Amino acid sequence: MEMCVATVSYRGWRGDELEEALKDAVSAGYRFVEVQYIPNNLFSKLIEEGPKGLKKLDEMVRNSGLTPVVVYCPPFGGPTENDARVRAKEIMKFIDGAKWLGCKVVVSTDGPRTEGGIERIVTTLKELEPKIEETGVNIGLEPHFNNRIEQISDYGQIFRAIPNDQIGICIDTGHFYLAKVNVPRLVAKYPDQIFHVHLKDHKGPASVPFGKGEVDNLGCLKVLKEIGYEGYLSVELEIKDKANTPKYVREARKNVEGLLRYL
Repeated sequence: MEMCVATVSYRGWRGDELEEALKDAVSAGYRFVEVQYIPNNLFSKLIEEGPKGLKKLDEMVRNSGLTPVVVYCPPFGGPTENDARVRAKEIMKFIDGAKWLGCKVVVSTDGPRTEGGIERIVTTLKELEPKIEETGVNIGLEPHFNNRIEQISDYGQIFRAIPNDQIGICIDTGHFYLAKVNVPRLVAKYPDQIFHVHLKDHKGPASVPFGKGEVDNLGCLKVLKEIGYEGYLSVELEIKDKANTPKYVREARKNVEGLLRYL
C-alpha cells in the first residue's frame, strides 16, 4: 500500500487546489497525488481542452515531482436517464485523461438519494463500459453519506446489474463512518473489487485532523492488508480551518505512516 494526497485537501487554502497541491505536497513528504475534479477548477478546464490541456497537465504534475496515480471525475448517474448518459460523455474525457497521465483508476461518487435511483448510476456505467475496456482504466465507486451509493447493499445492487471486473469500490472511511457501514464486512464481501481508498478522520459529522477523530482507519488498513490490497491510500482532508492546511496535510502523512507501522 502506498500513500498519496488528494488535491481536494488544498481546496480553499489559497488559489486553485491543483496548483497549491503541486506546490506544497512534495515538501510535505508525498510522492503520489490523486488529481481531483471540482466544477470549473483548473483540472476540469485542462481536461476540456483535450490533448493540449492534457499535455500541460502532465507537465505540471511531473515537473512538481509528484506522480499522478488516480483521477477523480464528475459524478455518476443523474436525475434522469438522459442526465446519466450526458454524465457518461463527460466522464469519458476524464478516463482519457487518466490514461494520458498513466493512472489505472478513476473515482467518483453520485448524487443525493432524491436524484433518481441506482438505475441511473448503472446507465452511466453501461455507457462507460466500452471506454474502460478500450483504455484499461478501472472505475472506483465512492460512497457519500446520504447519497445513492452509501450502504453495502447499494454496491450489491450495482454489481448485480452490471457485473464487470473493471467496476469496483473506492472506500471512503469518513463517509462510511457517517453512514455506519461496517468496512471489514464490505471488504470481506468484495475483496477483489477494492480499487482505491480515501482516508479521513471525523468527530461526528465534522472532518477533523487525522488522529483527532473517531474513524477507525487502523481497522480499515488491517483488513486491507489481510486481502493483499496493493493500491493507494489517498489522504483526503476537508477541514474548515483552511488557514492551517499545510500543517494538517503534513500531520496526516505522519499519522498514516504511524498506522502502517502497526500492520
